[in-house]
Amino acid sequence: MNGREMIKEIMEEQGINNATAASRMNISQATLWERLNNKKTRDIPLSTFCDMLRALDCELIVAPVGKIKAGQGIKKVTADEDAVKTNAGWKKGVKRKTDLEGE
Repeated sequence: MNGREMIKEIMEEQGINNATAASRMNISQATLWERLNNKKTRDIPLSTFCDMLRALDCELIVAPVGKIKAGQGIKKVTADEDAVKTNAGWKKGVKRKTDLEGE
């Protein structure tokens, strides 16, 4: 499964149509369609994927293979504390990794 497929699946699970998703992401429906259906590129960039997940009330968790149950080395991609959401998405430093151990 790639990022496009994952976003489409999340939208379907949440019962969100393209108009609602585009509104939450502060983009046009045409831009959303292009991101989810562009055959010229292999997938969407990670920063765009994270922005789209955030708009769908989801987050990206990265874990080493076989360590999910143990909780070792798990990282969460979040927005910087001083990042600002604009019409174009998150601005200023957008992502940092935070260790989830102990959360």
